[in-house]
Amino acid sequence: MDSGYDKLAALLVKSMSKSSVRALFEAGEDGIPKHSFQDLVKKGDMSETCQEVMNACIEPTGEPDELRFHFNILEADRHGNTPDDKEFAFESSTAYHRAVESDDKAVRQHALIRMLTYDKWTSYGEHLALLKLALYLAFLFVISFSLISAAKQANPASYNSHEDNARAFFEVVSILFLTYQIVEGVRQFRQIRFDYFKSGWNNLHVLSWLLFVVLIPLRFTEVSGQWHVASILFALLWIRLLELMSVTRFVGIYMQMLARILVKDVSRFLVVFLSILIAYAGSLVLALR
Repeated sequence: MDSGYDKLAALLVKSMSKSSVRALFEAGEDGIPKHSFQDLVKKGDMSETCQEVMNACIEPTGEPDELRFHFNILEADRHGNTPDDKEFAFESSTAYHRAVESDDKAVRQHALIRMLTYDKWTSYGEHLALLKLALYLAFLFVISFSLISAAKQANPASYNSHEDNARAFFEVVSILFLTYQIVEGVRQFRQIRFDYFKSGWNNLHVLSWLLFVVLIPLRFTEVSGQWHVASILFALLWIRLLELMSVTRFVGIYMQMLARILVKDVSRFLVVFLSILIAYAGSLVLALR
């Protein structure tokens, strides 16, 4: 495996007992595994070996249509420590993260990966996603009230009425919430570095944070340009709601359908439509000359 002979390593792993294969990647008595499955996945050219190792983590239970899944090598850090171990490095990526982010489709969609993903989602992922969605909806209400109420005032920097006092309170809450988002984004960036910007949603987050930071001083300098910044920020914050809703059962499938329609069907239609539109517009201009 260390030499990079994928087919030979896969054949040897397949010929071993499943428990022996797992023992190679689990921490031994000295606390150090003989091989790191995370490094094996990270290589990118050991696809067959990775699949055979994960096959060794799936065993029949003896009951019809029942399988036992061993997730330790996926959830372990680079040194073989599982999340239950005191020495587990919580700030580092696990083999599961490496496999999910792998360019190898066979590794990424292996039954062990899919089952661990399903287990994490049903155990706590879905509940956390719904809680995050509820908190974000509350935040949208708060910041929407703040921006729209400020837009109705001749001088949004003055707070005289009861509505202005409520707006001031909501603005403080908005600042605290967005500050938490920025801190959380920085924490994620420190973990995955520049891979953070590979996600279009993350780029949208960063842009909204920058607009938010710019908006605060503009509010108190009474610059009319603050409303252009506020309008773009308002739109971006509401668009981000689609990201949070895409993981729910009720909206997620429709989001995928809409994305597929926009990417495939609408793009093809626009090619035909623009060809006809340019031809018609150009001929009309020339005919009226």
